Amino acid sequence: MFSLKAVRHRYGAREVLRLERFEASQGEKWLVLGPSGSGKSTLLHILAGLLRPTEGSVEVARPIGIVPQKLHLIPSLDVEQNLLLAQYLAGAKQEPARAAQVLAGVALADRAHARPHQLSHGQAQRVAVARAVMNRPRLLIADEPTSNLDDVHCAAALDLLEAQAAECGATLVVATHDARAKPRFERRLELGA
Repeated sequence: MFSLKAVRHRYGAREVLRLERFEASQGEKWLVLGPSGSGKSTLLHILAGLLRPTEGSVEVARPIGIVPQKLHLIPSLDVEQNLLLAQYLAGAKQEPARAAQVLAGVALADRAHARPHQLSHGQAQRVAVARAVMNRPRLLIADEPTSNLDDVHCAAALDLLEAQAAECGATLVVATHDARAKPRFERRLELGA
């Protein structure tokens, strides 16, 4: 699904990421751990193709689904339209039936026509996961998906990501500083500050 070799990234003179090798196969689940400032988000941005590393080689299968730390739902669009926008931006045919299927999978079928401001934080997070899997990604990336969640909602968010990745046959990469996620992942990459 992806292969990173001898990857370095700097912002100005400050090196924020140094990885000799990070590879994953289809369907694997990876947890990227580290304190704030350790390069977790930078790594995810490189995997997603949003950032070119200063050095090294990156090979990543497409399509990719991203659940960003800040959810970035479009306030003027309803939930269904936010999902269809993912297909539109990918140059794919917009499929309302797929949106309905994905919303049912995240237990939000009844919220298809709600606006983001009408959702609870947990519902908005589930919409962000639904949007990330709309294009049946081969790689699903989530940045700090459990931040600001209590234990029950933390477990629910991780359950949802795992279930949606399994449904798509996607490799799952979750970056967090939340130690509660550790027991759920056999494969871990720990980044130091």
